[in-house]
Amino acid sequence: MTRLALLTVLSLGLAQITACGGDSNDSAGGAGSAGVAGSAAAGSAGGAGGTAGAAGVGGSGGVGGTLSATRKCGDGEPCSVGASCAYSGIESGVRCECDASRHFLCDAWSSAGAPPFEACNENTREPGAGGGSGEPFSCSHTNGYCTRTCSEGSCTVTCEGSGPAEPEPGMECAASYCDQDYWGWGGCEMADGDSCNYQLDCGGPGVVTSIEGSCE
Repeated sequence: MTRLALLTVLSLGLAQITACGGDSNDSAGGAGSAGVAGSAAAGSAGGAGGTAGAAGVGGSGGVGGTLSATRKCGDGEPCSVGASCAYSGIESGVRCECDASRHFLCDAWSSAGAPPFEACNENTREPGAGGGSGEPFSCSHTNGYCTRTCSEGSCTVTCEGSGPAEPEPGMECAASYCDQDYWGWGGCEMADGDSCNYQLDCGGPGVVTSIEGSCE
């Protein structure tokens, strides 16, 4: 083989090697592009997770509840058959049940100190040295529509009234309930049919700890 022919063969061999090396680099570049696409996908997934978290907080009507409407709890407030409500402060409160006239008829309680108004129920005792530790005695409480009368450990309710002469507004069971100095250390609850059943707890004046349930 002449020197010219040998140089020609060597040149062709180097050209093939160079071409193969270029194909290999192009393949590696493709793999690099796939890696970038993977990073973009991970970024989208992270963004979706962040959006879901924001929706969870925004959808709350407080902490865990949604209140499109609120109700009042107190003597004479309108209600549905079977409804009940309650509100409390530090160591006393009020419980109400819907009477036959479809108005709340309430009673008070206290664990210490004085209740919001005089309690009258089957457990009411004549005042004594122990603060209500005496014998059962007669009492009555009215909301202007119905009257609960208790004597000797039992109570009856009669409904013959047309409403209170001077209505007293009930307690609104809403976030603003927690703004009050005394009641802001307690909470309130409402159970009036399937469409309004919720409970609100306060952690001190101006602090709503939680809202559970819903009301339309």
